[in-house]
Amino acid sequence: MDNQSKNCTYCHSPFVGCRSTRKYCSDRCKQAAFYSRAAQSTGSCNGITPLDSNERTAEEYNNIKDTVPLGFPTDKTDIVRPLPLYEEQPNDKMTFDVKKGDGQSDRGRRSESNHGYGAPALYGRKTKPVKEEQYRWVRSDFIDDIGDYTNTNDMASHMFQYPNKYWYSSDIEKVKWVSIRFRCIIENLLRLDRTIVERKTLITLREAINAMVASRNFKSIPANYPMKNEVVEWQKNIARAAKNADREVRFKLRTENKVKLICLRFQLADIVPFIKFSNLDFTK
Repeated sequence: MDNQSKNCTYCHSPFVGCRSTRKYCSDRCKQAAFYSRAAQSTGSCNGITPLDSNERTAEEYNNIKDTVPLGFPTDKTDIVRPLPLYEEQPNDKMTFDVKKGDGQSDRGRRSESNHGYGAPALYGRKTKPVKEEQYRWVRSDFIDDIGDYTNTNDMASHMFQYPNKYWYSSDIEKVKWVSIRFRCIIENLLRLDRTIVERKTLITLREAINAMVASRNFKSIPANYPMKNEVVEWQKNIARAAKNADREVRFKLRTENKVKLICLRFQLADIVPFIKFSNLDFTK
């Protein structure tokens, strides 16, 4: 501790120093000296020409409050606060976008300072509302065809949903055996549509459906089984495609055939699940 008397570096008034390194008698002089040095380096300080601290006298010290920029204390006991960078101008009708750190937009929120978002809020910029176009419903003829085919063949769906009303328990087992294999073939035909298919793949499907048709379960299936004719029809279609195919062929279903297959798959899903081709035996 050093209690010897010193002169203030800024106002030259005597004071008792608590530390040997203390240069100013008060915080006011300390901050005024800072702004004076800043003004000398830039040429002005808020439009006020600073005075050289060596030319300042004790009498001029009492008039410092007239030369210190707005926001500085005029009494030694005042607490020095930094000047605000801008003044808040509240306007509840104005909105703007403030970018957060995560890149999201916080609309309609005003920041009270420039801390936290990196820059002060810009007042007076209004966000124009985005006018959304009304959605135009596009009707698909393909989906309409699927719905029409399903409605005209709704009897098959009803039979598969309530098999006990149409078949005995022993017949239901045969119906499920044929249905689960026919659905597997349908799923593979839809999967191969619009792709390059090797001829041996078509031959494998042809042999599988031929074995299913030649099986005892298919031959003894109830006469009212709703998809018996469809099985025979697709047996011929697959045989024709395998016969006309070269080593590789671009397999493409006609629109009407694709509509039928999608509807048949939808109806078969009411009675049997989908099982992979490799997990089924088409000969028993």
